[in-house]
Amino acid sequence: MKRIQRFSHWWHYIDSSLYNGTAHVPMLLLNRPMDAQGQALWRKSPLRIAADGAANRTYDLTTNPPLPPPSHICGDLDSIRHTVREFYERGGAVLNDRSGDTSCTDFDKCLDWFEELLDTNQVPAGTTGDGKAGAQPDLHAENVREDLFGFERTGLVAVDPVQPGVTLDRCLVVSGVLGGRLDLQIANLNSIYLRVPYTTTPKVKPSNQQARLVFFDEHNMSFVLPPGVHTIVRNPEYESNTCGILCLSKPTDAVITRGLRWELNGLLLGLGHTNSCSNEFATEQVQLYTDTPLLWVTVRKDSAALKNVQ
Repeated sequence: MKRIQRFSHWWHYIDSSLYNGTAHVPMLLLNRPMDAQGQALWRKSPLRIAADGAANRTYDLTTNPPLPPPSHICGDLDSIRHTVREFYERGGAVLNDRSGDTSCTDFDKCLDWFEELLDTNQVPAGTTGDGKAGAQPDLHAENVREDLFGFERTGLVAVDPVQPGVTLDRCLVVSGVLGGRLDLQIANLNSIYLRVPYTTTPKVKPSNQQARLVFFDEHNMSFVLPPGVHTIVRNPEYESNTCGILCLSKPTDAVITRGLRWELNGLLLGLGHTNSCSNEFATEQVQLYTDTPLLWVTVRKDSAALKNVQ
């Protein structure tokens, strides 16, 4: 008897409240500058985590009114200045010293700690500015429920009902993943890969127990696409047509897309082969299948990088 392979179907939409800074979501700041959007989210965040030296940045940033302090500071704690550490400790910040583990980065340690907080119900649910959970998939929409790529007709594959992927529930917004030192950016991508659902990587947990990670900087909003089927809905108010797809693991030629200007069907993706950059939405939503983890990147409408595109 042939075993039926099951695919999850994920639905992704970046809620407007994350772009306009009105969302109330947990936030992790890495040691990189934070733009105006990040500062707005930080002010409203119910759980503000600074990764070691990132606490120096919140301390040094002169804004009116001042930025709220981190509620948590985590990592090796070898980069945070002594005066900053004392100041935030007096203000009630929780410090988590994980200097005993030299095998991973401060980003890893913060993600580990955040998931520990999730497991013990110490993380408030993310909401929009008006207290709602944010956009959710329409479970009755034909373009979401249909067998997108005809897998089920083979009799060997079953596609599970659609579930929210990037939503505010269990969301952790991470600022500073990209930009700055190249070695740290590569390490950050590796940290992301280690937590992809439906893989056998060391830190993977059941998808319903994982944080939903959203990465942003002054140019991009990005998130991981685990193996499975995905519906990615563009937010036209804040997102440009420009997008990209980066293969995080082994090269694959199994990716299937619908809705891109340059479809990827059968194209060998991966380091040493091809990655899809400067692609575009051809419709308001993209449907995609992958057998390996991908990083989806959407370029923000307000990105200065778009002005340099010929």
